[in-house]
Amino acid sequence: MTETHNYSAFQGKSGLIITSPSREEPFFFIKCIKMKQNNTWERPSLKEGITVKIGLEELGNMVAVVKHKCQTWSNVHEYKNNKTSISLSLHEFNKIKFVVNNFTITLNIGQTNVLTELLSHLFKEKVKYATGTKKKKSPRILKKSDISIKNSKITSIDASIRGESDKALLLLFISSEKTVWIPKSVIHSNYNLETKNIHQFLMDTWIINKNNLMEKEIYRQGDVMLKETNSLPSNLIQRKSGLVAEGEQTGHAHIIENGAVFEVSNEFNLPSKLYVVANDNTKIVHDEHHALSLKDGLYEVIIQKEYLGWGKQNPQDAIEEDVSD
Repeated sequence: MTETHNYSAFQGKSGLIITSPSREEPFFFIKCIKMKQNNTWERPSLKEGITVKIGLEELGNMVAVVKHKCQTWSNVHEYKNNKTSISLSLHEFNKIKFVVNNFTITLNIGQTNVLTELLSHLFKEKVKYATGTKKKKSPRILKKSDISIKNSKITSIDASIRGESDKALLLLFISSEKTVWIPKSVIHSNYNLETKNIHQFLMDTWIINKNNLMEKEIYRQGDVMLKETNSLPSNLIQRKSGLVAEGEQTGHAHIIENGAVFEVSNEFNLPSKLYVVANDNTKIVHDEHHALSLKDGLYEVIIQKEYLGWGKQNPQDAIEEDVSD
């Protein structure tokens, strides 16, 4: 039995997409899309259209309508200062009419029958599986036996998520500054769709090479990332120490050894943008991370305060630290 469900219905220039990510989640999503003036459909993965999260009790009310136990149901979702009105009703010949804000779609008889069975099934399924005690799932951890960092078939690369479709992620790659659709089938690490923070993905090397996604060198040590750059700003002041970041909780510092750290001069007391000039003997060191040797070059310092996924300096460290936790 499948745990996920997807159903799409279209009438004229309006479309309805129903997605249930798991039977163990007490909610599902309704995505409302319209045809644009250029005769292409709005794409939810690009934040187009309207997406509504429907809870279990709301689902029960919708089932009551499609089962003809009541004529109509409506509700208003409020988030911050935004309000989304939702209504479901029986129209002529018992067709289902669905309205979200200014979006309206009336399903035909066949679509109405499919939606009736689907909503009823989702309600029974979620009542059974989403309201019981969930068995805690162990996080997905790659072991040393699963992957070799020297294996040319898989490569670690930094990117942030900018969109999603059923089979791919739209990723902005930090090294090349390119935005590319990547098939989910070539990604071998966890990710969180709800954040735009930087993830460190493990993916098939061939897709990286095909799209030329690693144009610049990237080094990561905990929350500190050094990205290779071709030039430096003119308004720089050299720091007396090699400090690039200090831990907020532990106080342990990320320090550049045998290199120079520069900060952008500003008159507004803002956090300084940092740059590193490295030679062949330069390292970045930290008490709780492996030291990283940098190649000769210029680097921009990026502080990633919070990100999900592989938050380590390299996949091998991630393996060692996850296994030891």
